[in-house]
Amino acid sequence: MAQPTTTIEVKRGETLRFSLAIKSQSTKAAYDLTGFTPSLVVKQTDLDGATVFTLSGGDLTIPTPSNGVVSCIFSSTNTALLTFGEQYFFDLKLESATDTLYTRAVQIKVLKTSHA
Repeated sequence: MAQPTTTIEVKRGETLRFSLAIKSQSTKAAYDLTGFTPSLVVKQTDLDGATVFTLSGGDLTIPTPSNGVVSCIFSSTNTALLTFGEQYFFDLKLESATDTLYTRAVQIKVLKTSHA
């Protein structure tokens, strides 16, 4: 598996809000996400591992499609499913009627908290 390009830190049992900027590989400019629908799958160990949770709808939005930013919310219920010391990864999939884009192998690091 390819090394993750990004690592996101999360405290187990706490809500995490973050954004991902999607850019054109060739021009490095923001990718216009007009007409795209996002989905995200969090998996344990690697991208072939068991699904821990998925995001769509209100927890995964594209507020201003022309700026290429996807807003994500991992609820406290979702992050409570993550175990300190385990590795998790996610793929972000963006689909339109004519195209499919992926952001691959984003690693999630679970920080130790009093809840862990």
